[in-house]
Amino acid sequence: MNPAVLGLPATLSVNADLTLGLQSPYNNGSPLSQLSFGFNSRFFAFGYQFDRFEDQVGGSGIIHAHTYRFALWGTDGRLGAGATATLYRGGDGGTAYDFGVAYRLAGALDLGAVLANVGQPTVRGTDLRVSWRPAATFHLGRLAAVQAQADAGNDQLRGFAFGGQLRLGTPRMPLLLNARLDTDRDFKRQAFTFGLTLGGENRGAAFFTTSGDLKDGEALSVHGVSERSNRPSRRR
Repeated sequence: MNPAVLGLPATLSVNADLTLGLQSPYNNGSPLSQLSFGFNSRFFAFGYQFDRFEDQVGGSGIIHAHTYRFALWGTDGRLGAGATATLYRGGDGGTAYDFGVAYRLAGALDLGAVLANVGQPTVRGTDLRVSWRPAATFHLGRLAAVQAQADAGNDQLRGFAFGGQLRLGTPRMPLLLNARLDTDRDFKRQAFTFGLTLGGENRGAAFFTTSGDLKDGEALSVHGVSERSNRPSRRR
């Protein structure tokens, strides 16, 4: 996530997320894969994430891991900038830093970029390499939005992500339909994610992730958020 976008909606929020794994090792025993919660205030955000992973290093079964994210951000009109420190605990652990910028070029176009995984820690047997992730979101009025994102490193282009959102429902009860496709650098499909969000300031969402060929379900997530406007009220 781009930490710079935290302040652009001008909201205060709290959120929670629960993810169930649908493949091994989660289909034998507890399906819990991930549990997270966090909040976003006027200039600071915090998130905690609990994960159950298959031990890829020691081969000892399931390991429990804890991730803590601290973000600072600021805005000036249509421009936002932010930074995140992520502390990984459990397994071999590590610390990574992300830096992001976002700009609302016009009412219909948002531009952003993130420099991710600065510090390049090795976390739970995986090397998190520095990534440069530019993105653009085009809004088709209030009806829909489409987004494209690239993931590149110092050595090569690693992949792309393409997403879309359809906004339905009523002003009192908005309904959002979401879809995302992740590919490798050759545009070969890696994963699909489909989601549904219902509600306004208090809303719930469900997301289903599949393999790139749509044959295997990989995860099901449920998400809840409550937010309020951070804009100063106008007194008459």
